[in-house]
Amino acid sequence: MVSVDQENGVNILYCNARSVSGCRVQAVSFDNGAVFHDGQLVHKLVEPKYGCHGSVIGFPAPFYQLKQSQHFLRRLRSIYTPFAVSSVSRSEVSTELPPTNMGGDTCHNADLKRVLSARTEVSAAHNRMSCIWTGGHATPVLCAGVSSESEHVVATGAEGGELTLWSHDGLPVSKLHISADDDVTCIAFSPSTPSMLYASHGQSVSVLDTRNLKAAVTELTDVGEEEINWLSVNESGGLLAVADDSGAVRVVDLQLKKVIRTLRKHDNICSSVTFRPHRPQSLVSAGLDMQVLLWNLPKVRPQWTYSLQDSQEDDAHPQKAGQMFNPPLAHCIDVASCGNVFACAAEDGCIHLLRVSEDSRLKERGMFKAHCQGASQAHFISFLSHPYWLATGGNDGLVALWDLSEDALVANERKRKSHKKRQKARTKTASQGSDKNQKQQMSGAEAGSASSSLETQGKTVPKLSFNHGEKVNWVCPAVLKGKPSLLVADQSSSPSVYSLDGL
Repeated sequence: MVSVDQENGVNILYCNARSVSGCRVQAVSFDNGAVFHDGQLVHKLVEPKYGCHGSVIGFPAPFYQLKQSQHFLRRLRSIYTPFAVSSVSRSEVSTELPPTNMGGDTCHNADLKRVLSARTEVSAAHNRMSCIWTGGHATPVLCAGVSSESEHVVATGAEGGELTLWSHDGLPVSKLHISADDDVTCIAFSPSTPSMLYASHGQSVSVLDTRNLKAAVTELTDVGEEEINWLSVNESGGLLAVADDSGAVRVVDLQLKKVIRTLRKHDNICSSVTFRPHRPQSLVSAGLDMQVLLWNLPKVRPQWTYSLQDSQEDDAHPQKAGQMFNPPLAHCIDVASCGNVFACAAEDGCIHLLRVSEDSRLKERGMFKAHCQGASQAHFISFLSHPYWLATGGNDGLVALWDLSEDALVANERKRKSHKKRQKARTKTASQGSDKNQKQQMSGAEAGSASSSLETQGKTVPKLSFNHGEKVNWVCPAVLKGKPSLLVADQSSSPSVYSLDGL
């Protein structure tokens, strides 16, 4: 039995005992032993025939081996109350990160505080309260989406099968109850037909027309093997990718209305999937097995697999109190508009960055600490000054905006694009040897900066942050009434909107 007392007064009680299964069994309590969560076998702690392990210096995160639905995980996480917001009003713009109250790096960590103290680039224009949209839902909002058309239709999905369309003034325009038994876990608009909306609930997807939301246009039933967690429509609007609890990614032909590919490689829940811009047959997925996979259709084997644990090993910082609770379970992955830079939000509170080459080979990787608790959301923003702005949200109640344009990994992608443009401008009479030398020089430059992307990972600081005060379920960049904004869904039934005007 181990009692871990954190600096903020929260007690974690860990119990490890013998079992008849050949390995130890563990259970953990976050309320001083009043309730222990279901026990788990820890196969790495082998039970010898005689005697037992003398000590436990670290143990797997309790959430990792629970192969339950995302719905169960959401319920389980709701046990932990977010930090109390006493002196800071909800959603006030802040340059201080609130203290954490569960396993993970605490914000009293000197290194993290030093990084976060650098977020001083907040203009006075942003010192305003958020706008809270009410009247659209009776249950917690789980997801949000915005169409690509000029009107930018906003939609939100919630527990209990609720789906709502909103005006830019925050007024509910249309409501629909699409399922009596299942939550609306994800919504996605079609890039080619902006009025077409896809909403997942259980193992099915409802196809809706936002111009007439009285009923679903059609139902794609049982397209998921288990509960669907994420949807993505490719740029041509012909394919829909769904990620579900079984760990599978299933690709649906929207014209044929049937599954045409099932991609299996994840060993745990597949939490997120997205098609890459400019590459309608390429998609990337991430899951609670801590793996990021790149797929190129019609092949059913991934082009490459990357473990987020490799980033942690490369980071090589000494382990600090509480870190053993936060393995890098992948919750959300997004792709920048260039199609070659990926950002993955993980349970270790970090944003993991990956860059691929033109032929989709993995070229570089990096990471930076973004949240004190698990990072649940990461979305690139395409409508600001450049396409490498990133919005993140986490279980610590923080919503942050990051400028990655100067990150070494992103800088290499921008150099590559610039070099490619110059190469196209050159005459076709350039000698073959000269072209070869230029390619070698470029490859050398990229290789030289690959290591620096890891060396400078700790220097990334947010340009703007909000103390939202609630755990973040979803972050959705949107242009509302002509102004850049962030729509944030949390544990409540009312989404919030933050203005990014002025950036």
